[in-house]
Amino acid sequence: MLGSLATWVMPLAQRSDTTVLLCRHRDPEAPRWVYLADTVNGTLAVGQCGPAKPQLEACGDTLTLVCAHGRRDQCCAVLGRPLLAVVAGARESSHIGGHRFAPTVLFLPMGIVLGRCAADDWARVRELGPDALPYYRGRTSLDAPGQVAEAEARRIWNLGLTETLTVVRTGTGGRTSFRVSRGGEVLNLEVESTEETYVPSCGKEPETTAVWRVISRS
Repeated sequence: MLGSLATWVMPLAQRSDTTVLLCRHRDPEAPRWVYLADTVNGTLAVGQCGPAKPQLEACGDTLTLVCAHGRRDQCCAVLGRPLLAVVAGARESSHIGGHRFAPTVLFLPMGIVLGRCAADDWARVRELGPDALPYYRGRTSLDAPGQVAEAEARRIWNLGLTETLTVVRTGTGGRTSFRVSRGGEVLNLEVESTEETYVPSCGKEPETTAVWRVISRS
């Protein structure tokens, strides 16, 4: 199937603003669909999957993808498949990213990403309320420092993950500043990049990489 799709799907993977994911439904007889999620504007479109690029129509569905891509990282398969078994309506996905946070879950079109969410955690996480904050990795519509600032604001306000926040970058440099607001409430946050060593993947040697952290709040 992938071979017949490659002529129009794979060029999308070359775009800096697009990620192509393959997902598998539990029902092997279910029709094949292609979805286009705009995580900036929160919209989702769907069309019949086939060798020609389909005409997409807007839909109001929410897709829940669980990464179980064992060829990319064994942790994703070992930890992701038990989670997949308890998430109603979820699809098994190719590599979402950040496999050191396995198991990972992606909600579309919101672009909400959860990490280290085990099967036993799902009952209190699935509503995406404040109980989901310890597992929250951010939104795909934001870059890494923006994700850190937005997640910190949710923790300070004890907000769930579906409430809308406005995130505005107000300064760059060694320290990056953001203004996060909701209604009449505003938080000013500074984040800074530091280096940390961690094991990036199952069976890999530790690596040093940049990690963003909030250093001031007002």
